[in-house]
Amino acid sequence: MTIPLNHPIWPNLYGPYDREDISPILSQLSQAWDQDLADDLYWEKLHHQDTLYPVTFAALPILWQIAPRDVANLNFFAHILRCTAHGIERAYEHGRYYPDPSLEDGAQQALLTAQEQWWVGNKHAIAEACLNALPLAQNDAQLTYLLCAPCATRDAGTLAHLMDMIGQDYGDDDIDEAITQITAKDMTAALALLPKIETQSPRFATALRNALTNAPSDVPKDGLTRDPSTPDLFG
Repeated sequence: MTIPLNHPIWPNLYGPYDREDISPILSQLSQAWDQDLADDLYWEKLHHQDTLYPVTFAALPILWQIAPRDVANLNFFAHILRCTAHGIERAYEHGRYYPDPSLEDGAQQALLTAQEQWWVGNKHAIAEACLNALPLAQNDAQLTYLLCAPCATRDAGTLAHLMDMIGQDYGDDDIDEAITQITAKDMTAALALLPKIETQSPRFATALRNALTNAPSDVPKDGLTRDPSTPDLFG
């Protein structure tokens, strides 16, 4: 259940710069999608330096309903998945609700909690949508933006970080440092994702495979090296 845009909770929800009523923006986007307006909402009013806020979770179910499923919008949802990979509580900056008397109202707290629960209940479907959108990526950087979503739901944050570095042509020293942090969960996620990555960008897939061969010795690497004579090896 989304929060009605005329609900009195909206002016009371904290964002990056104190409380701000974003319901008029959501209403405008609902009537006619404007990507510039949406981008400003995403990155200026719902998120700041990997920190999320009560207003973020209030807006997410509505935005998921109305936003086009393209790279620009899925990138935002993928990033929110990344921010909440270790739980919603850790994504908040100054406590769960801030000392805001308006949210001491039980009904408003319950309403906001329901939006948070919506996010938890839908995160795998959102990650799958990001994964299915890989063909929309126009370069390796966009590819890695989308891939951080399935990494988040697989507890493979270091893999996402490594792919970011490869996609954005970081230096070898930075990439080598990231490789030392690769875990078995990262490797399991990589093996699951590599077939889709290879379909979209064989060059990027090769670079990732080559990097992962240098993962710590206690991380299993079975199945990492592709045999070109068996193209369905990773199917």
